[in-house]
Amino acid sequence: MIRGRLRHRDFNHAISVPVTSPDKGVVFGGRGADTVACKTRRRQNPTMNDNHTNPYRLGRRPGQQGPRPLPSNQGRVEKSATGKHPNTNMTGNTQRLKLVKDTLTVGTWNVQTLWAAGKLELLRNEMRRFRYDIIGISEVRWTGKGETSDGDFIWSGEEKLHMRGVGFLLSAKAKRALTGYNPVSSRIISARFEAVPFNITVIHVYARTSASSDEDIEAFYSDIEDTLAKTGKHDVIILTGDWNAKVGDDNTDWKCAMGKYRYGDRNERGERLLEFATANAKMIFLVVSIGLLLVATVQSDRTPTHGVGAVYTMTNGAVNNGILVYRINPKGHLRWIRTVNTGGVGLNTTIFDPLASQGSLVVRSNYLFAINAGSNSVSMFTINPSDATKLTLVSVQPTYGAFPVSMTVNEQHVCALAVSPMAAIRCFSYNSSGLSIIPSFDRDLTPYVPQIVPPVVIPGQLNQIQFSADNRALIITVDGYNATIKGSLLFYPFNEDFTQLASTPIQQTLPHAVGPFSMVLVKSNGLLVTDIIANVVLTLKYSSEDGSISRNSFTPIDPKITGMLCWSIFSPTTGNYYVVAAFPAAIVELSVDITPTSTRAKIVRYYRFPKNTGGQDIAIANIAGIDHLYVIGLHPQVIRAYRLDGVGKAVANGVFRRPERNTTGLPKIVGMASYIQEV
Repeated sequence: MIRGRLRHRDFNHAISVPVTSPDKGVVFGGRGADTVACKTRRRQNPTMNDNHTNPYRLGRRPGQQGPRPLPSNQGRVEKSATGKHPNTNMTGNTQRLKLVKDTLTVGTWNVQTLWAAGKLELLRNEMRRFRYDIIGISEVRWTGKGETSDGDFIWSGEEKLHMRGVGFLLSAKAKRALTGYNPVSSRIISARFEAVPFNITVIHVYARTSASSDEDIEAFYSDIEDTLAKTGKHDVIILTGDWNAKVGDDNTDWKCAMGKYRYGDRNERGERLLEFATANAKMIFLVVSIGLLLVATVQSDRTPTHGVGAVYTMTNGAVNNGILVYRINPKGHLRWIRTVNTGGVGLNTTIFDPLASQGSLVVRSNYLFAINAGSNSVSMFTINPSDATKLTLVSVQPTYGAFPVSMTVNEQHVCALAVSPMAAIRCFSYNSSGLSIIPSFDRDLTPYVPQIVPPVVIPGQLNQIQFSADNRALIITVDGYNATIKGSLLFYPFNEDFTQLASTPIQQTLPHAVGPFSMVLVKSNGLLVTDIIANVVLTLKYSSEDGSISRNSFTPIDPKITGMLCWSIFSPTTGNYYVVAAFPAAIVELSVDITPTSTRAKIVRYYRFPKNTGGQDIAIANIAGIDHLYVIGLHPQVIRAYRLDGVGKAVANGVFRRPERNTTGLPKIVGMASYIQEV
């Protein structure tokens, strides 16, 4: 049994891990951490070091290799730090210790600097006094990377500057059990120790401060993810460090990442840390050195890396529009796999929601359809049903009008909405060979809605096109101008055999709406419509035959919590609707009951994003009977994941960044769709 026990001494945090040889797997328990069973994750690439980087010390056995080589500046560094000359008479006596029926105690400490004479020796004395085996050290401030002559201290620092730096101080027992270490950067270092029944990998980090940009913070977390991916897949992982974050005293939504011992107010970096801990839950002992604050999660196994599906979004680039393909693992976590060219061009703008629409990326059956706003076209891909990350481009067709922003798909047709300078509709038939234009369905909408390029949230904006529930009409949302000139819906009915489309639309004014943006079908004859200007959610009944509407209701959304209601979606497992607001960014969960006498929506719960992050498009994927919600975050450009455990129970399930390290100046990603593979 491997049992975790957390305790606090001064400003050190420690985990004591008794290691024995169990009969039944790995079990964690103990005192000091109020833990909850969380989701699991398996890491890829069961090696500690990158394939292109030689390990500093990995799997050394007596007699097989000579003395460990020393860095050229090691003697100078150690003498300056300890005041002693290093002993460089090394032998191959580095026998490994299997930690059987023994205890390994791990702690973390921000020492502010070891770049002072005698500081390392003082730290060694403290280690012996508290009987720690491994101490993760932050702010080492040594240059280069390497280990001391007797191998009890390993570090990773800057090349020339005495800034930052991380390392491990090891007891004699831990030193003998060490099989390898990887100095990733001046902020991350990992070390692996042989133990029974599983090896132990300890990763120590020194996080960026709150003064760093969001892009730098996301790059830091990405480096941790990369390091985790290179650990042995059966290793017990202990993650220690100084996170420069405050997680606060409220663990209402974070019980699988936070224990009951906590205090203070949460900041944005604390929110990001909790999202990371939740995404890696049940895999990591997390020891956080933030004053007296302690956060812990534990592991019993590892999440599989094999995919069950994919999430798609678009780069919207002006040279090449591309589909960013993320693999979904069984726990709903994402990993970017590849970017696939659409054969078209995007808008290449850094404004939030460049297309000001919903429905720019749609999955139907095993096909993915994408809007190319910059080249006025629609792309069609086939999705490999056994590996959803594999897309094949089969067709690219022009739209009618210019600047397409939204489309809707049923079993027979794809209809695309263009907005400027000529607002128009074009429909296509499709099969496995691609898209075919239906010229008789082309419709010019310019008389109804004046537009500009690029579209912004202004009066007269077209936002979304949608088939009615019975596929007998096309419905389009149109922004109004003010409280006097309201927003409206355009209805284009089909004839009975779907061979003809009405030549002119039926335009229905929405009494309570100013800026209708997105819409979601409610049962067979209802709609939920978001209003980006009035900050309300509208619910109504409609007729696809004559375009009439009835039972209009509106539900105000608290502007102090969130505003600019845009994107919306329905969850079949919870039976509720989820609306994403852009600024302040949040998800609003609503229940809607369509009855003969009422269509009013009821607010179930708000889920706030960290401040100044922004929200955008939304998608849902059902994994093993549980819906998972994915939302684009704008600052920085990430995908936020939530697991819908029930009504009012959307649990944060990780934040996953786009592949580029620096997204400054890149066009905002747009559109969101998902596909779950055949079982």
